Amino acid sequence: MEQKTNLAFFRSSILKRFFSIIFFIILVVILYSYVNKVFLLKDRMEASNFFVNEPKNSIDVLFLGSSHVLCGINPLIIWNEQQITSYSLATNAQMPYASLMLARLSQDFQKPKLIVLDVYMFLREVNFDASEWNHKALDPFPLTLQKAFFIIKTERIQNKLEFLFPLVKYHSRLMKEELSNQDFLYPLINTTSLLKGYSYFDSIYEVEFLKKLNQIIEKKAIQPENEKTLLEIIQWSKDNHIPLLLTAIPYQTSLTDYQQINYIASIAEQNNVPFLDLNKRVEEIGILSTTDFKDEGHTNVFGAEKISSWFGRYLASTYNLNSSKKSDILQNWNDAYAYYDNIRHLKEITDLTEYLNRIDNPHYVSVLTGGDGDYDLLPREAIEKLQDFGFIGNKKDHSTCFIGIIDQGKSVVEKHSRIIEANYPFNTYLHDYLYIQNSTTTTIPMQVKLNHEIVATYQHGLNILVYDKEKGLIIDNVTFDPQTGLKAVK
Repeated sequence: MEQKTNLAFFRSSILKRFFSIIFFIILVVILYSYVNKVFLLKDRMEASNFFVNEPKNSIDVLFLGSSHVLCGINPLIIWNEQQITSYSLATNAQMPYASLMLARLSQDFQKPKLIVLDVYMFLREVNFDASEWNHKALDPFPLTLQKAFFIIKTERIQNKLEFLFPLVKYHSRLMKEELSNQDFLYPLINTTSLLKGYSYFDSIYEVEFLKKLNQIIEKKAIQPENEKTLLEIIQWSKDNHIPLLLTAIPYQTSLTDYQQINYIASIAEQNNVPFLDLNKRVEEIGILSTTDFKDEGHTNVFGAEKISSWFGRYLASTYNLNSSKKSDILQNWNDAYAYYDNIRHLKEITDLTEYLNRIDNPHYVSVLTGGDGDYDLLPREAIEKLQDFGFIGNKKDHSTCFIGIIDQGKSVVEKHSRIIEANYPFNTYLHDYLYIQNSTTTTIPMQVKLNHEIVATYQHGLNILVYDKEKGLIIDNVTFDPQTGLKAVK
């Protein structure tokens, strides 16, 4: 009897120890994941920072590649026109081996019906240190056995400890006192990308297209390492029964580049993989060399809309992608498109009341300044909209200037006086703050500073500066001048 009791006690002790070890391991993993996210740089431009937070298995099409895809594919255009959900998991200078890794890692979060891979980086040499680009692509993904195995076996990834444990790279942020309260809150907030990985640029640069591409039939081999990786991606997609589509987003190609694109086209043909070379289709798509690029290698918002619209029609007619989605996912995509449509057309608005309605947006911080009595000259509809924001106006002295700040669709600063200034810290992730000064005198200029840098100076009228927290950019700067009937002056 005593022997049975001792045996039962021994078994119970072993079980307690086993579960204690398991609990300890789970606790360490959770703490590591939390601390790692705290120390990561919160870079707005990298789509992988937000991809892991998308609703699971809600993405139909996954785009991979370099900044050509970041700037050239707008998933929101595809959604609005074709009701196909897609995501641009592209990153700047995304190495071919990183594309392979992202394709594999993405499967823990999404099961896309199609993967689209841009081939531009397969034309480039890989003999340079791409650590910074690789960190931005890979760090946001949690450490798994698959990720650890890939990092260890990939020769091109140096400083492997930093990639396995990014805290090793970023721990100096603590010493430099760079961490804010929001860094510690970041792991607890499931932030998604409103632009679904797309990077918005509206600057214009004229490029020169290579002539008579259809007559270039010569082929030039790509680097053996890149060819090996491309074949790995093709085989991986076949093994996992995920259709793969190769593409080349339009850019100012060289003859050598195009000979290598021909070489990749032959690889695709040999392996029964479709390849869309959009450089040959710029006329069909409607891409113009004079208006649709931001530099030699990247399209701007005008070019991206044309490419994405064409791509959406191609996807809808070629693949069975349009599946039913839950109502909250549909709402998320509709809200995201509304956000994009707002920033796309904000600069076109000339009516003050319509403009005030457009900046009623939780993603904007808007600075309003006016000169001597300008507030009182506003039309009744505009005054009512300002009151909706929470502004009360100045009923005591009508010969003053004013400063107002709108954040989260509400008035957070309102000052009326002859000489005024205001400070407003609004983005504790990146320590962004605004400083505004205004005066009824000519000796003190009416100006707005963002992080010590003057970003706007004004004279008369109602001046509005709009900062987009999602993009991290000033997206518009406009004056509604009483001398022009309060029409927008850019």
